[in-house]
Amino acid sequence: MAWFLARRLAHAAALLMAVSAGTFALAELAPGDYFAELRTDPRVDAAAVETLRARYGLDRPPLARYGAWMAAAVRGDLGVSIAYNMPVTELLRPRLGRTLELAGVSWVLSWMAALGLAMAAAMRPGGWVDRGTAWLVSALLVVPELLLAALLVLVAARTGVPRLGGFSLAVAALAPGAAPVLLRHARAALREAAGAPFVEAARARGIGGGRLWAVYIFPAAANPMVSLFGLSFAGLLSGTLVVEAVTGWPGVGPLFLEAIASRDFYVIAAVGLVAAALLAAGNLAADLMLYALDPRIRRPR
Repeated sequence: MAWFLARRLAHAAALLMAVSAGTFALAELAPGDYFAELRTDPRVDAAAVETLRARYGLDRPPLARYGAWMAAAVRGDLGVSIAYNMPVTELLRPRLGRTLELAGVSWVLSWMAALGLAMAAAMRPGGWVDRGTAWLVSALLVVPELLLAALLVLVAARTGVPRLGGFSLAVAALAPGAAPVLLRHARAALREAAGAPFVEAARARGIGGGRLWAVYIFPAAANPMVSLFGLSFAGLLSGTLVVEAVTGWPGVGPLFLEAIASRDFYVIAAVGLVAAALLAAGNLAADLMLYALDPRIRRPR
C-alpha cells in the first residue's frame, strides 16, 4: 500500500509541475502584461510603471519568477493579484467554494442519471431503452455546454418562469453535458458484465433482482466506472469556467476570464495550479478505490 501510494503521489506531483510550468509558459507567450496600456499613456511616468512592474516581480526573467512562485506556492502563497491588489489565495477561496459546489451537484446528478439509464439499458439489451440511450448519448455529445447554457439563459430571460438564479441554470447546463460520456461507459461496462458467463450461471441458480446486481454485476463493472470518477469531475470543473460566466454564477470562471483579459498573471497561474491539483486529487481517489476493489492491483510486481 505504501509503495502504491508513493507512486501515485509522485505522479500527482509531476502533473502539478507540468501544468504549472505550462500555464506559466502560455501566459508568458502572450504579448504585454497588466501594465502594457499604462506604458502607452503619455500622462503616466515610465519610471512609475517600471516601479509597479518590479513590485509584482514582472521585471524578473520568467524562469526566476516561476521558481519563486512555485517555492511560495508550496507554502500556500499563490502570489498577489495585480488587478485586486490582494493575495490570490484570499481572492480564490470563496469563489473556489462556489465552483466546487456547482461542480459537485452537477457531478452527482450526472452520475445518478447515467447509472440509472445504464442499468435500464443493461437489463434489456437491444430493447427500446437501450436504443434510446444510444441516441441520447449521440444527441448530447454534439451540444456544447456553452451553447446549452446560453439557450437556458435565453429561455429564462424570455419566459421569466424559472427564477432560480445562476446556480440552477448552470447545473442544468453542466449535468447533461457530463452525462453522455458517463452513460456511454457505464452502459458498455454494465452490458458486458450482465452478459458474462458467471452472471449467467448465477441466474441459472435462481439468483436475480437486487442481489444479482449488487453481488455480481456491479463489482464486475466497477473498474472502468471508478476510473472515470476523477476524470469526470475534472471535466466538469473545466466546463464550469465558461458556464459560470454565461449564467452569472460568481465562481472561479468569471474571475479566470477576467484575469486572462487583463493579464493578471498570478491569478491565471493559480487557477491552473488549483485545477491540476483537483484533477490529481480525483485521480488519486479513483486509484485508491481501484486498489481497494481490485485484488490484481495489490499483487506485488
